[in-house]
Amino acid sequence: MKKRIVIAFSVVFLIFAAWILRHESNDTRTSLQKLPTAEEMQAWDMSEIDKLKVQIEQIPLDSSEEYFTNEVKALLKEYEHVELGAVTIEKDSLSVIKGQNHKSLYNLILKIDVVIDTGKQENSFELAKQLTEEIPEYLEQYSYIRLKVKGIDINVLDLNQGKLCNTETSYSVMNETAFAEQPEDEYAVQTLAFQYQEINPDLSLRKFGVVPETQELYVGYSVQDACFESGREKETITNLETISEDVREYLLSQKITEEFAAANQVKQLTVSFFNGSLENDLRFTFEIH
Repeated sequence: MKKRIVIAFSVVFLIFAAWILRHESNDTRTSLQKLPTAEEMQAWDMSEIDKLKVQIEQIPLDSSEEYFTNEVKALLKEYEHVELGAVTIEKDSLSVIKGQNHKSLYNLILKIDVVIDTGKQENSFELAKQLTEEIPEYLEQYSYIRLKVKGIDINVLDLNQGKLCNTETSYSVMNETAFAEQPEDEYAVQTLAFQYQEINPDLSLRKFGVVPETQELYVGYSVQDACFESGREKETITNLETISEDVREYLLSQKITEEFAAANQVKQLTVSFFNGSLENDLRFTFEIH
C-alpha cells in the first residue's frame, strides 16, 4: 500500500513539475509581448529603464528569436513572393562599456535573412533595398530592440541563396548606467586588464572574456588615434607587438589569472588592438601552459 502511495505521489509531482515548467516557459514568451513600446518608454526615467534592461537580459535568446520571427513574418505578408528565411540573435559577451570596467547589456546582434522569388517578383533588386531599410525602421518600435540590440544585419537572397542586397545597421548608446553581472573570478581578471591602461594610457579596454569554442582568453584594446598619425603607423604596429607580450606577462604572472584559466579550460591568450586606421584588428596569440 505504501509503495502505491509513493508511486502515485511521484506521478502527481512529475505532472505538477511539468506544469510549472510549461507555465514558466509561457511566462517567458508573453513577457516579450508585455514589454513597453519604445514610445512608451520615452516617458521613463533612467532608473526605470535600467531595471527593464536587467529584466530583458533574463529572456532566453530562443524565445526572442521566436518572437521576432513572428513579427517580421507579419511585416513581410504585405509583399508578394517574399518570405522570411531566418531570424537569429547572437550575444556579444565580450564587449566592455567604453571607459568602464563593466560588460555592456547592449549586447545583441540581430540577423535576418529574407528570400525573394525573383522569377515572380519584378524589380527584385529595388524591393530588396527597400526591405533592408524598412525592416530596421519597423523594429525600432520595440523597446527590446532599442535597449538590447547593437546591430541589425539583413541579407536579402534569391531562391538559390544568391545575395540581392545586405545591410549592417549599428546602434550605440551613451552613458550606460546598467551593466551585466559577471562571475567574481572573471571580473577580477578583467579588472587587471582594465588597470593595464594605467601602465599604457594609449590603450582602453574594449573586449574581454573567454571564447569557449577556441578555448582562448580574449583581451582587446582600442588604441588612441594619435598613435596612427601619418608616418607613425609602422612604428606603432611594432610597438603593439611588444606591448602584447607585456600584457601577456602582466596577466599570466597573476595567480588569479592562472586559476581562472584553469577553471575555464583556457589554452591560449589572445591580445588584440583596434583602431579605425587598421583594416583588421591586430591579434597576437600566446599559448598558456
